[in-house]
Order: sequence, then structure tokens, then C-alpha cells
Amino acid sequence: MISARPSTEPTAAKPSEGTSSRDSGIQPIVHETPEPRLAASAASLSEQPDANPAALDTPHGIDLWQALQRGGANGLVVQLAKQRVDESHSRLLQAQSNWLPSVRLGIGYNRHDGHLQAAHGDVIPSSRNSLFVGGGLGLGQVPLAGGAGGPPRMMINFSLADACFEPLVADRQLTAEMANQDRTFNDAHLRVALAYIELLEAHALQTNALQSQQDIQALVKLTTLFADQGAGSQVEIDRAKTELSQHRLSLLNAQRLIQSRGARLIQLLHLDSQQRLSPQEEVLHPMVLVQEDHDLSSLIQEGLQRRPELRRQQSSLDAAALRTCQETWRPWLPNVQVGGSAGSMGGGPSGSFAEQGARSDLDVLAFWEWRNLGLGNQAVIWQRSSQSQQMETTLAMIRDQVSAEITAASQDIQNYRQQMNAAQDSLQTAKSSYQRNYQRMRQAEGLPIELLQAIRARTQARDAYTSSVSKYNQSQFRLLRAIGQFPQPTEEATAPEE
Repeated sequence: MISARPSTEPTAAKPSEGTSSRDSGIQPIVHETPEPRLAASAASLSEQPDANPAALDTPHGIDLWQALQRGGANGLVVQLAKQRVDESHSRLLQAQSNWLPSVRLGIGYNRHDGHLQAAHGDVIPSSRNSLFVGGGLGLGQVPLAGGAGGPPRMMINFSLADACFEPLVADRQLTAEMANQDRTFNDAHLRVALAYIELLEAHALQTNALQSQQDIQALVKLTTLFADQGAGSQVEIDRAKTELSQHRLSLLNAQRLIQSRGARLIQLLHLDSQQRLSPQEEVLHPMVLVQEDHDLSSLIQEGLQRRPELRRQQSSLDAAALRTCQETWRPWLPNVQVGGSAGSMGGGPSGSFAEQGARSDLDVLAFWEWRNLGLGNQAVIWQRSSQSQQMETTLAMIRDQVSAEITAASQDIQNYRQQMNAAQDSLQTAKSSYQRNYQRMRQAEGLPIELLQAIRARTQARDAYTSSVSKYNQSQFRLLRAIGQFPQPTEEATAPEE
């Protein structure tokens, strides 16, 4: 299904047998580059060290795989996703530690002046103070007894329902954030791959414009030579020079694309905005990451199993189901408060702390609560249940989205392959037409307008082939991302099979 074999199709710099590098429409240097193999998971790509970090400091210092590695390791969105995973880890630890008591140490001072009711009921004047020095353990936000006051009242915030279910919910949320990190990783690499391919396409368009400009310059020379010999007219010279100006505009536009797309890639890689990037690849060639004869239903099933978006949503759905169960059990699980303290306490009349001695206190409280006669609990249960149903609906929508993305990318690959073949045939025909018209004009048998039309046709064929190869490669990356995979480079490339 997934191909680790390099493409044996002609590269953009070498469309077919017998086509010169100058006529190819992409790059003048001709060579075949084996395709990289695929990684079993996207996470392994970010662990790869940069192949040549020093090369990033030069204007021509990055290739596709270096860009993918740097985009996965240093991308701001990827770093943000990692930070969110760390936050979820801390939340899980906090939820798991709810069962552990808090340790408190301190000093308590109490003073009373005025009437006080004695145990037998009489009201007597009293002036006293006390001092407590010690500490203790508490489960929940329980005040530690130790002063002159009585035991703590029914102010309890430690729920057994929360203590039992919150760690489970936090664990599902952590799984969801880890899946979201994988999704962010894949999306970041896809954006880097698309941006790099677009930058390579812009360089290829610049090469096309330079080649076409050379053809037009040759036409200007021929028309000028024929006019000087009386075999041509100034009209033909002006027409050729006008066409030359149009091709100069195309060259300037290609240079603009190089600058804007390079800036976009620099942004994605989180590099210095003053740095200039240029692709190291010398050819723009078709990349086969997923075999074109794949079974679409198998790819869809693989995508439904591997896509991190589905794992994230499923984990969020599990967390919502746990919260529904939590609210169902809440009325039947008590709220508890446990507090114990020990220390030294002494006191006496105002201004005296005599009779200092040991003191210890233990408080254990528990109560059950049915909110609003149980209607409040039932309302919360219905809310949680509705949230679970919403997440189930969202999960179904994501499944449909994954299937649609795989189907669309698969169809794009097939269509752009056909466009490449058609553009390749058109380029062959345009090249042959240009050569015949060029020879006819040199022999004074053809008209300049005929050669000009042949140059235009070959220019359009070059750009069409460049565009189709670029879009084909982008569709390959989109399909690979749609099924939840991503490629990685290998140290030794596999040579094409004979």
C-alpha cells in the first residue's frame, strides 16, 4: 500500500527520452533522486537530528527532509502542543493526589474578653487567652483544631465522587492531549512540506521563465537580422520585443513568488526573518509516497485507525462518559472531612500562658447530599449525558471528514498523474514544433509569428508540467497525512529496480 520505492517516472527536469534539459521546463540539471522510505510513526521524525545544521546558515542550505525535521522539532505550534501535554500531566498528578492529606504547621493564638457562658448555663465575665504551637494532617480543606474553639462545622469540600473519578477523567484528558500533539505534529509537517514544494515550484517557474526568455531573445535576433537583410519588417521586431517584455514580467513574478514563499517557509521553521532559504534539490520530480494502485477502502480503514484526531475525540468521549458516571454516583458517595492535630497548648487569664502541655485533636465527618431534593443532581446528569451525545456526534463527523480527505487526496493523485502525462506529451509536441519552426525561419521558409506561437506553446507546456508535478507531490503528502502517516529520510536510498 505504502511505497518505499523511488518513483521511476521521468523527473520534471527530464520529461522523456530525447528531451533536452533546456526543454524540460523545470531545471537544467538532469538526475534521478531515489525517494525516501516511510516512517512507522510521525514521532520518530522529530527525534531525528538535523542532517546538516550548518547548512541552514547559508542561502542554499536546506532540503525537504531537513525542513521537515526542523519544522517538527522547532515549530512553535508543536512546542505549544507539547506544553499542553505537560499541563495535562500536572492535572493528572493533582487529581491522583486528592487522596493524600495535607501537612500543616503553625501557631494559633486565641484571646477572649467579656461574657462567656459556662457549661452549667451561667453567664460569667471572662478574660483569657491561649497559645497553640503544633501541626497535623488534613484531608480536604479542614481547619485544624487546637485553639479554644470547638470542633469544625459541616464545611466539607472533599467529595469521594470527585476523588474516585477525577483521576480517571484526567487520564483520558491526558490521552486526548497526547493525540492532539500528534495531530499538531502531522499538520505542522504537512504545512512545511507544502511550503517547501511551493518554494521549489517557484524556483522551477523562474527557470522556465529564463529558458523562455532565451528563446524570445533568439527570436529577436533573427527578426532583427532578417530586417537588416530586407527579408523582415520592424513590425515583427516590435512584436518579438513586446513578447520579450512579457516574459521579463513572468520572470519578475517568479522571483516574487520565491521571496514570498521563502518567507512563509522561514516562518514555519521559526528561523531568522532576514535569512534566505533556497532548496537544495536541483530537480522537481514526482514523489511516490503512496502507490497509485492502492485500494481506497483499505486506506480509509487505515486512516480511521491511525488518525490522532479520532483518538483525541474518543478519549474526550470517554472522559465525558466518566463524568456522567461521576454525577450518577455523587449522591450516594459521602463528602468526608478528616483532620488531626497535635502540639503544645497553654493558657490562662489575660496575659498569662501558664500550664503549657500536650494537646491532640481528631475530627472525622461525613455526610451525603441530594441537591435540590435530587432534582439538581438529575439535571447535572442530563447535562453530562447531553455532552457525551454531542461528542459522539462529533466523532462521527470526524470519521466522515477523514474518509472524505482520503478520498479527495486519492482522486487528486490520480488526476494530477493524468495531468502530468498530458503536460509531458504537450511538452514533447511543443518542443518538436519549436524546432521545426526555428529551422523553417532560419531557412526563410517560416514566419516569425509561427515561431512566436511555438515558443508560447512550449512555455505553457513547461509551466503546466511544473504545476502538475508540484500539485501531484502535494497530494501525495496530503494523502499520507490523511491516513495518519508521514515519511522520514533514510541514510541509504533504495535504487530504482530495473
